[in-house]
Order: sequence, then C-alpha cells, then structure tokens
Amino acid sequence: MSRSKAVKRMLCLALIAATLILTAAPAFAASKPNGAYVVKTTDGDRLIVHPKPSMTGEVARLKAGTVIVYKSRKSGWWKIAYYGGYGYVDPAYLVSATSLPGAKFKSRKTLPVYAKSKSSSRVIGKLTTKMKVSIVAKKDSWVCVQRNGYTGWVSAKYLYRVK
Repeated sequence: MSRSKAVKRMLCLALIAATLILTAAPAFAASKPNGAYVVKTTDGDRLIVHPKPSMTGEVARLKAGTVIVYKSRKSGWWKIAYYGGYGYVDPAYLVSATSLPGAKFKSRKTLPVYAKSKSSSRVIGKLTTKMKVSIVAKKDSWVCVQRNGYTGWVSAKYLYRVK
C-alpha cells in the first residue's frame, strides 16, 4: 500500500473514532448523577447510610422521602450529603428529585430562598417549615422550588417529601 493511501486510511480511522467518542459523550454526561435525589419507598425499611462504600457500619437510616445530595461515586456506592451528615448509600433506592412531578416538599428549618443557585446571590424570600413546594430543577446541592408561581433556589439537603 502506498504511503498516501496509508495516511488517508489512518485519517479516516481517526475521524471515525472521534465521531464515536463525540456521539457517546452526551449519553455519558446525561447518565452522570448530579444534584438532589429522594429516597424511594423501601418497603417500610429505612435506607441505611454507611460510613464507607460497603455494607459494613451504619451512620444513619433515612426515611422514604428524605432529600439527599449526590457528592461522588465509589465502587458503585454514592457518597451523599443529607440533613445530619455524610455517608454512602446504594443508589438503587434513590430517584431524581425532578422526576417526581406534582410531589410536594417541606423544609426541616426556615431557609433563605435565593435568586440563583448560590448563597452569594440575592435573597428573594424565605421557606418556612410549614410551606409546601415543588422541585422544578436541580443543580449540584441546590434545588429550584416553586410555590404559587414564585420560584427560587434553596439548599436541597434540608427538604423532605410530604404526602
């Protein structure tokens, strides 16, 4: 095979490889966990939070409806933040907070509601423990909540789902 044909073949293979990588990247990014999740019903049991990514030890048990924040992944376990601390859980018992249309949530304490998903942004209101809100978006440890047409951002780990 001539040198020019070999170069063309190499370029063609490189182009095919680049195309495959670029088309797979959005699917991978979409599957990457991010933000707030809700503990699913666990048949009456509570979700055990472990101190390490294994079945040993226990730091907490979370009720169904508890909102947690994804931090990282290790050996199939998710490191999470929840109201009270950090630990590792099996992600099979979690569902994205934005995948529950119509679900209502309350806060464990009075929270400032921010215009953007960062505490340095402008405070536009407050969320008290008696108010029910819907989660319409999530970003890192923040969720965008909506109540009576007004929306704003709060820290996700202080919320829990109500019936």
